[in-house]
Amino acid sequence: AGDYAEAIVETAHEPLVVLDSSLRVMRVNEAFCRAFNVTRQESEHALFYELGNRQWDIPELRKLLDETLGASRSFQDHEVTHDFPGIGQKTMRLNARHLNWPEQSLILLAIEDVTKDNAILHALRNEETRKNEFLAMLGHELRNPLAAMRNALHVIEHKNADTAAIANANAIMRRQLDIEVRLVDDLLDLSRITLGVIAIERKPIDLLNVIRTVVEEMRHAINARHHELTLALPAEILFIDGDAMRIAQVAT
Repeated sequence: AGDYAEAIVETAHEPLVVLDSSLRVMRVNEAFCRAFNVTRQESEHALFYELGNRQWDIPELRKLLDETLGASRSFQDHEVTHDFPGIGQKTMRLNARHLNWPEQSLILLAIEDVTKDNAILHALRNEETRKNEFLAMLGHELRNPLAAMRNALHVIEHKNADTAAIANANAIMRRQLDIEVRLVDDLLDLSRITLGVIAIERKPIDLLNVIRTVVEEMRHAINARHHELTLALPAEILFIDGDAMRIAQVAT
């Protein structure tokens, strides 16, 4: 039975430690020695907390092992993050089982390094958060051109609308449709969704003209709510290097 148990411990790919009732190391497998840069000679028969540079002297782990011995119970999937000398910070998933061996109580402690798994999971969660934020922002942007087109359509359908007003409303709808197409292109670009990046098309634009266009497109909504909007703009042209559609979104 002893040979059988020893063969199981040694064959396991994950680090395994067998502790006695005083938490002294009775056996470590080769995987444990490789993972924590220790030898079997220096590890076996030493107190578990004194291994290496006392790297396992972790209060939380002490408490768990004491409870395992005292209550003859086990614990599973308990994660401990610790800075191991010469190895770096690692997150270990610990599983311990109390064993009633002839004439003594033992603990079989399995140690799994989940540092990389946790890092990958954290990265996936961040990516999912960025994607959700991107889609929420894009969804908000999609509504603005639709509102402008709806207002322009109200102007066209108004029975007192003259030819100039209808022509202006049609121009507004064409501009907003171009914006909507560009936003849908952003939505369909999966790489931008993953990175959370909105494309910026920079070129020289007249900032004042962008502001006037925004106000004109919002005029129907402003009037419908009986609001009064006053613009105080300089007379000269004000050129900037920017994206007209994004500047319009800021102004809106």
